[in-house]
Amino acid sequence: MAAGLTLQQEKLDSLRQFFNQNTQKPPPAESLIDVTVSISGIHLDLIDWVEKSRPIWRWQPQPVFMIPNCMFQDFQIRKEKHISFRLRGEEGKTLEGMAFNVVGTALESAFKKDSAAHVIGRLQADTWQGKKKN
Repeated sequence: MAAGLTLQQEKLDSLRQFFNQNTQKPPPAESLIDVTVSISGIHLDLIDWVEKSRPIWRWQPQPVFMIPNCMFQDFQIRKEKHISFRLRGEEGKTLEGMAFNVVGTALESAFKKDSAAHVIGRLQADTWQGKKKN
């Protein structure tokens, strides 16, 4: 998207001040989430569909999913900077995940056994030697 405007020179500082005041705030969390889904709704068919639809979103990042009301279980630090974990949903189904580059950040403190959270992230199949893991 592009836009243009004509502006009087003496109003430039006022416009600059307006932009600086109104663009420093992060967007509301709701605007960062594309889809809400339960763990039982996440399966390889959904992940394959997201991956196959990717060419449509070339100009856009991969969709962001929120999984509400999860419990963190079985987490482990990997390569001194990542955390692998297992989430348990309200219905009892589990999902494995990875949080990249969170060790040593404020986000690391969220990973406590049996702590409840709404988890936000992107979906990707766990593929090893050409085989996708359920």
